[in-house]
Amino acid sequence: MTPKTPKLRLGNIMSQKPKIWRPNDNAVYNNKSRYCGTLKQSFFRDIGGHVVAFLKGAKNGPALPSLKSLPNKPTKKPRPSSKVVPPTPVPKPIKHSWSKLNWDDFI
Repeated sequence: MTPKTPKLRLGNIMSQKPKIWRPNDNAVYNNKSRYCGTLKQSFFRDIGGHVVAFLKGAKNGPALPSLKSLPNKPTKKPRPSSKVVPPTPVPKPIKHSWSKLNWDDFI
């Protein structure tokens, strides 16, 4: 049974949701099965360990931006067919700083 992806509330503008989030190793993959980073303690982190986006209730990371005006939800696109997901690379150490990547570049 595939776990549901948690509701996303992100600091960066999000136009896509990750295709796969594997809770057993916190890996995040894009729609082309490319490893993007991790989801740990409510923070999406890039391959370098920097924060790209966050979920509601995120703590113990970099200062969070104001959430007074959230972006509109993206329009849903048809899901691509399932692909075999490659093994997860070993993530870099966690950093308490924001990534230079925006959400679209991350995914």
